[in-house]
Amino acid sequence: MDDTLVGTRDKWLGAIREYLSLQDIPREGAEIAPYLGKNCRDICLELDARWGHIEAGGIDRHAEIFRRCLVGQFARGMPPEIPGASAFLSYMSVYVGQYVVSGSPLRVVASVVEEMGWSRFIADRVSSESVEKGKPDPRIYDELRRKLDAEREECLIFEDSPAGIEAARRAGIRCVGINVRMPVGESDALIRKVPDFRPLLIGDAFRELFGSELRQKPH
Repeated sequence: MDDTLVGTRDKWLGAIREYLSLQDIPREGAEIAPYLGKNCRDICLELDARWGHIEAGGIDRHAEIFRRCLVGQFARGMPPEIPGASAFLSYMSVYVGQYVVSGSPLRVVASVVEEMGWSRFIADRVSSESVEKGKPDPRIYDELRRKLDAEREECLIFEDSPAGIEAARRAGIRCVGINVRMPVGESDALIRKVPDFRPLLIGDAFRELFGSELRQKPH
């Protein structure tokens, strides 16, 4: 969802800076790039590896502090849609089941999906905080695929971050890079990169991704 369906980079950067301020850590050290695609708990662990500010056994408390910072950022206003996202979700909902798998807390994911009017297009919402390790670990995608009883070749992931694209690679699932603004290494999983969803709405571009055998879902 983050920076794939909606532009949330400023929200995450604001949450990181607020969290660091609460911990009396210089905000000048705040940057977003290393944390893109990761969840609140994993970000806190990475920040602790740099500054050693989390007391033994305190990671859950710090993760909740960070979540509150992030929720506050979203409460100040919904992020802008990545161009073409609504049209693409609407169009593809006729053919495939669509799931939001995000590093954001579930309450943030739910508020964005509902506020943007996407509930009718999205079959379910999943936060990577529901698994022991978030992206780039593939387990959030592995668990969802098993839950759906879907084969890897039946799935397609849309990601913007190096961590998300790496999670797709480790899960063995094809990936489309949307709004990718960070360098990413060569990956067999990455089958196409586009700046937003609009190129995927032109002609038969969507069939090139999903296969020419794509058919409407049964009612």
